[in-house]
Parts: sequence; structure tokens; C-alpha cells
Amino acid sequence: MQRARVKVREWWGATFEGSISIETNIERVLSMALIPAWRGERGQMIFGAKRVNAGEAATVHEMIHVYAPTANRFLAEGLAAYGHDLLGGPPAYPNFGKSFDDIAGRTANQELAIALERTPTPNALETVSKEGEAIACSFVKFLIERHGMDKFRALYALTPLAPMQRDPGEPARWQQIYGQSFESIVDAWLTMLPRR
Repeated sequence: MQRARVKVREWWGATFEGSISIETNIERVLSMALIPAWRGERGQMIFGAKRVNAGEAATVHEMIHVYAPTANRFLAEGLAAYGHDLLGGPPAYPNFGKSFDDIAGRTANQELAIALERTPTPNALETVSKEGEAIACSFVKFLIERHGMDKFRALYALTPLAPMQRDPGEPARWQQIYGQSFESIVDAWLTMLPRR
């Protein structure tokens, strides 16, 4: 976890300097740090013991949630999964080392992307699609690689996390940052995905 913290601080910046609490729980499967941040407990991380014991803990993913929480669940999960892969976290949920683009290419479409993007923290993307986090990662990867991290950070900053509030952000922010609608960006992303 110390290595994950160093990697995330170097990549995202020192946006959190508080203490970090790590709990493993035999009753949990998935890990979490964004939901505790939404509850006002930023820095608390909870991991399922089974995944920890299997070497499949989403360590970097959850550390990104500590350093970069946001009220838009689609962007939050996309950034955390993208960063986890980019920074060399262990194979973990939601892709266990598989290509996010391949996963997204099986089910992603404009209607699904719109529903995912309108999901506020703490609502789970899996209530919209079981591949929600993988789709989010593929999309965030596309945004960052196509338009750069500076624009992504500007967009991300428009949905700050406020404890116990649900607001995924105004649709107009896409036009404001990228000069085009969310739907237009999604159309460009969809053409890049492998289809099955």
C-alpha cells in the first residue's frame, strides 16, 4: 500500500495528506474507498479478504479514490481502473488484467454510456451494467489519450465530491471543456472499440 500511495501521489499529485486506514473484511468481496470518502471518511479503505489473499486486491485503484474522489461515479471508476492498470497494480476487478476496450466493445453503446455518466457517487455502476466499471475505464482512457490529462482534470474538477450529496454534474460541462457534447465524444470512442 505504501508503494501504491507513492505511485498515485507522483501520478495524480499530493491532493491528500491525511492518514489512511486499511481494513480487510471476510464478508466483503469488492474493495472500496470512494464510498467511505462520500460518507466523509476520506482515507478509509476496505478490502475483501479473499481478494487480498489471492493477490487480487485493487490497491492502486482504491488509492486513486482516496487521492481523487469525485461526485461522478463513471469518471471516478474510470480513472481508478485506468490508473490501476497504468501504474501496474495487480490483476484485479473489474478486468483482472484483460483489455478494458475488449470488455467495453462487447456491450457499450451511446444509451448505456449516457446512463453510466449520469450515475452519481455513491450509486454503483453495476446497477446500470455489470461491465460498468470496465466501460468507464475504456472511456476515460480514450479521453486522456485522445485529449490529454489537463482537459480530463479540468472536467473532473467540475464534479467535486461533497459528502452525502449526489450530483454527477451538468451535461454542459462536456461542451465547456471539450468543445463538444458528451454524445459526440462517445460516438468517437465507440468507433475505436473492437466489436464482437
